[in-house]
Amino acid sequence: MYEARQNKEKVSRRIEDFINKRKVIQSFIQNCRSDNTNRQTHRSFQFISCNKTLQLIGGYIPNQNGPYAGLGQNIASPNSDFTQSQRNQILTDNSNRGQNTINVSYHDDQTQNPLGSFNQAAAIDHIYPKGLGGVNAYINAQVIDASTNSQIGNVYPKMGYTGSRLYVGHSWTYNDMQLPAGSILPINGNGAQALIITPWGNIDLNTAREVKLLTTPMNPL
Repeated sequence: MYEARQNKEKVSRRIEDFINKRKVIQSFIQNCRSDNTNRQTHRSFQFISCNKTLQLIGGYIPNQNGPYAGLGQNIASPNSDFTQSQRNQILTDNSNRGQNTINVSYHDDQTQNPLGSFNQAAAIDHIYPKGLGGVNAYINAQVIDASTNSQIGNVYPKMGYTGSRLYVGHSWTYNDMQLPAGSILPINGNGAQALIITPWGNIDLNTAREVKLLTTPMNPL
């Protein structure tokens, strides 16, 4: 009786293992089928099924370079603060320009008449806001007064900056396609219908997210 119960438990475990393995295989096959569907749907951006190396990397910058783009390309992520090292470099560059203190002119919101001019401490701002998918790249940084920076929030377009581009914040690989960190891709249009212009053709946002070229849930403005 005891031996029969043990045999029954062994058989039960084997069946359970088989079911679990089958679920994994079915999931893998489903992913492959999904890739094949994408290959058919997005003909300008070819995929090879079931052969991926993915990294989380892409977010937005404005169409115009910020004033600190000259500090170079850097590893960056969407919805992320500037690192202390970045802040030090930006503020040092700003100081070398003699701009540690920002002179701000205040205006009446209704009449636009000047109310006065005051000196404010400098603060580092994401030009394309981090809350909207902006990356912590030098090209997306500007120095503004601390008071404005604390109040401006997720406002875009702003201060003469408009549009969006995709900033590839880490090296990206998908099958035989590669982009180095710091690559910048144009974006055609805005909102959910926008297209990202890649060396292999135009892709929509859903495809870009699937291959982890775009890793913010926000759509470009």
